[in-house]
Amino acid sequence: MNKSENTPHLEMEVKILEIDPGIIIQKLEAIGAKKIFDGMMFIEGFDFPLIGEIHFNQKGVLPRFKPIFAQIGILSDGSQTLISQGARLRKEGERSELILKWKDQNNGRKGVKRENELSIPIGAIEWDEVRNMIEQTGLKRILIQQKKRKSYVYYPDLRFDIDEWPKIPPYLEVEGPDVETISKGLRLIGFSMKEASPISGKEVFEKYGIDPSYLVFEENE
Repeated sequence: MNKSENTPHLEMEVKILEIDPGIIIQKLEAIGAKKIFDGMMFIEGFDFPLIGEIHFNQKGVLPRFKPIFAQIGILSDGSQTLISQGARLRKEGERSELILKWKDQNNGRKGVKRENELSIPIGAIEWDEVRNMIEQTGLKRILIQQKKRKSYVYYPDLRFDIDEWPKIPPYLEVEGPDVETISKGLRLIGFSMKEASPISGKEVFEKYGIDPSYLVFEENE
């Protein structure tokens, strides 16, 4: 699915928890879905410090990142952190993007998570500079994570991500522009909306009692 830089992208998604990745891959390949990614993702997450201690300064923000930080400014009223508002700012490794996701105010149909997303590409050699820029605004790095991901697309507008995290059973995320498309995607691989959940990544960690602040694979995994 195409995402325009500097323009918020609305996505709708559901998860199927505790899957067998091999079986899901077989089903995706059987319907002709195209693999677009297979590898490790490295994630660093940022948030405001403790509530009541937010001192957000956008003066040093590089021009191309201003759309992201303008939205963070809207969220920075001093009473809530980004995560408590269902928002997160992160850098993802292989794609090298700075990504801000936040809840869509129009929740839509129950059982489907709706989010806005802004993503800006980052050059591989400039990440330290970008991290310094983020921290100069007053945000703090709050997590370091790794996950293994296999991503497939089924044209024109369905995406399937198989995510494997340390200490958490694998799950499938299905993303599309609307509920009907997502429901169709689930049916294509043998699931229904009744088996899906709008649970967020944060809620997945809570479900399994995992602290997400430092979540990396051991060398022998």
